[in-house]
Amino acid sequence: MFSDAETQVVDIISRWLYSKSKDDNSTQTANILITSQGCNSTELAEVPCQTDETIVEDKEMAEDSNPSATLEFLLRVEPEITKILKQNLLSHAFDSCSLSWDNITPDKKTGPLFTLKHKPPSDSETDMPVTALTWSATGSVIAAGYGHFNHIDLCWHKSSLLTWNLDRHASKAADPDTSLLVDNCIMSLAFHPERAVILTGGVFNGNIIVWDLGREDEHAVVSTFLLQFGHTDPVNQIQWIKSGNKSRLKQYNILSFGGDGRIIIWEVELVKKSIVPMFQCRLVTSCIPKNIRVKKGRAQDALGISYAGLSHDDSKILIVGTEGGNVFKCSLHGIVLKERTLLDKVIEDSIVNLAFKPIIGPIYSVSCSYFHRNIFLTCGTDAAVSIYSMLDINPIMMIHTNSHHYLFCAEWSPFRPGVFICGSGSGEILIYDICHSRHVPVDTILTNIEKRPVYTVKFNEKRRQLVASGDGTGTVVIWELSSELCNQKQNELKVLERLHANARDVSHIV
Repeated sequence: MFSDAETQVVDIISRWLYSKSKDDNSTQTANILITSQGCNSTELAEVPCQTDETIVEDKEMAEDSNPSATLEFLLRVEPEITKILKQNLLSHAFDSCSLSWDNITPDKKTGPLFTLKHKPPSDSETDMPVTALTWSATGSVIAAGYGHFNHIDLCWHKSSLLTWNLDRHASKAADPDTSLLVDNCIMSLAFHPERAVILTGGVFNGNIIVWDLGREDEHAVVSTFLLQFGHTDPVNQIQWIKSGNKSRLKQYNILSFGGDGRIIIWEVELVKKSIVPMFQCRLVTSCIPKNIRVKKGRAQDALGISYAGLSHDDSKILIVGTEGGNVFKCSLHGIVLKERTLLDKVIEDSIVNLAFKPIIGPIYSVSCSYFHRNIFLTCGTDAAVSIYSMLDINPIMMIHTNSHHYLFCAEWSPFRPGVFICGSGSGEILIYDICHSRHVPVDTILTNIEKRPVYTVKFNEKRRQLVASGDGTGTVVIWELSSELCNQKQNELKVLERLHANARDVSHIV
């Protein structure tokens, strides 16, 4: 019933121990083309505005019924009218008259606009005098440096640098926007001609500092304090001059004048925080001609520079005043600017072109005219303002003031060719208009009841009615001048031209 089934045996051979056959092959695809395209995104801002609808009435021009008659009339009267107009150009009938809107409303007198009082720190002296003033490039910020002039040897004073923005704090102008402590007395200040937040100053120990008032941390960016070259005496004057470099950050160099007789041009890089001298020279006794030399001295004795002014027509022409009363015309044309880091290699080649007749005592201020390239003025301990021509060694005019005190500052007006202002040792500001009178000031202002000296005055080149003064009480006063002293009169330039033309005939002028 049951039987075993016999089946055929099937053998399955395993292949996993055997290697698989392989064959190498290759293939190629076409190159993938890739192109790059750039574009700039533009930021747009939409601001709605609305104007009132203006209804324009339709007008029709009347037709000329007789054009030939009009043409005949014009041809008949035009020659006579042209002849009269040409005669009016040469007429002097209205030379003494000038059209001014000030004739309609009464003119304001010169008076104080702001009084900015220095508040010294608790550990410093009170009533520290104002030693330097400068206006910013925009004309809205005034910077004041404080210090002392009566040093016996070294300076141990702590001074201040204060700035006020007259537009920002018109109601509380006495509170400074910036107050910086300086380790030495500030002797000179100068704002950058274009960058309103950059300010440089020279101090008593010969140090030069560059401040960036726009920084929130450390305002002092560059200093020559740790350098082994530079001035060894007070930096009595400092200016910015064009460098000729096309780089925006190097368009201006610093020009400094020291009591050691040195004139140094500095190249400043604010980004790298570096300052290096590119040119150095020194005024020595041999620069003075023997026929006008006040006292004898060794040829290589340094002449301490007390003040210097730059020509507004050519910034490479300098008028330098010294502590010995000498006045020199110097030229920076032809000098080679290169890095100079050793004091013992100061160039002794003189840059002096002309030496003017000196006064007895220091020159405290020099100012070049804004309207005549050859006219400048000086003042000093002789209580007189001397007006010179760069073409004559003798003054073409001397104005003796009635104050009988030293004149510490004087400056030409940038808006009136015949107006200049000076500050006296009796606390008075004297305003002269040589078109009106060559001997009597048109206005005299007493700045302080203590009759402390007025050490510095500065016109605002952007706002014609503003002038700043700083005195021995530490007070900065912003004065608003009358429009009579600000607006140029007709034929006023001819006064300076006649003054210069008669430079060699002093008796005809004074």
